[in-house]
Amino acid sequence: MQTPFSWEPFGSTRTTPAPAPRALPREPAQQLVVLTCMDARLEPLRMLGLKLGDAHVIRNAGAEATADALRSMAISHTAMGTRRAMVIGHTDCAAHASDDEVEAGVRASVARVRAKLPALTVEGAVYDVQAGVLRPVR
Repeated sequence: MQTPFSWEPFGSTRTTPAPAPRALPREPAQQLVVLTCMDARLEPLRMLGLKLGDAHVIRNAGAEATADALRSMAISHTAMGTRRAMVIGHTDCAAHASDDEVEAGVRASVARVRAKLPALTVEGAVYDVQAGVLRPVR
């Protein structure tokens, strides 16, 4: 008899009961796609006041608008109707040498997204991991 698959390779890591299954559409309810860093200290939905199903979240080191991130954002936009995008970097990022570099990286990623997907409204922000504050990057 085969044992059912369970993803707990290092023992139980679950601290709360599994959420009840629910049917959510593939399309994000807020028509938003977020590109942010993979840093474990970030909770993109929570920092934006959103819930599961509200936005597509794409994560990579440094919130960089790489070819792969742009491909995912393009699919989110063309196949699933997103109209807005946010690029969110954060302070104390291991992918950047300084917080000034984080801000410059957000600006560069916003410019790449706008160039590749001109129909999206794109905004940038930096999340301060110590203060828990999200501030816009202009």
